[in-house]
Amino acid sequence: MIIDELIVEITRRCNMNCKHCLRGYAQNKDMDYNTMVKILTNIDSIGLVIFTGGEPSLNVQGLKDFLRLCKDKSIPIGSFYIATNGTNSEDFIDVIFDLYNYCLDKKSSHIDISRSHYHYEQDEEMIKKLKCLSFVKERKEYFSPLKREGKSLKGKPVEIIPLELEDNIVKGNVYLNVNGDICSSCDLSYESQDKYKIGNIHRQTLQNILVEGENYEQFSN
Repeated sequence: MIIDELIVEITRRCNMNCKHCLRGYAQNKDMDYNTMVKILTNIDSIGLVIFTGGEPSLNVQGLKDFLRLCKDKSIPIGSFYIATNGTNSEDFIDVIFDLYNYCLDKKSSHIDISRSHYHYEQDEEMIKKLKCLSFVKERKEYFSPLKREGKSLKGKPVEIIPLELEDNIVKGNVYLNVNGDICSSCDLSYESQDKYKIGNIHRQTLQNILVEGENYEQFSN
């Protein structure tokens, strides 16, 4: 099975407490190894993998584990994307460099350092080091409209778009959270993920979730 876009909630920890955060308040949770094994079972390739959180650089071991599993299972990755606050971790630089080298589409693989007015007291030395990599850029504006989720009281409701399984290709945003739940939107708060999940990878395979999952709903005003 091929996944067009896989979004991996690698951690719910965060070094910041931004007022606009659509996830809500940080939690002391990381994705465990077994959850990664489950999502990568019977997967032939991944077009794009996005590591999100929380702050992804706070779970470097999780990033290493995911990449190692893809290598061990010979699962090619087209490209990757990470938005980061730039926390102080030399290991983070090592693993994103390895991830970049593993991806087939290097032109589309990149990292954004979040530098908008929502962020504060960032590690400037670490940001300088990250910017030495050709695929790392600063993002000084918040990149998408605010969603009315989590701590944000402004913005539009999140639209839930169903995933599609066609000719063994999963089309849409496959969002895997730290609990193993599958959602079809990357813009849900931790609370909303519990409401709108369509299955759990520890109880069913991804294919079964797509075929037998709960009905999709949309947020209403």
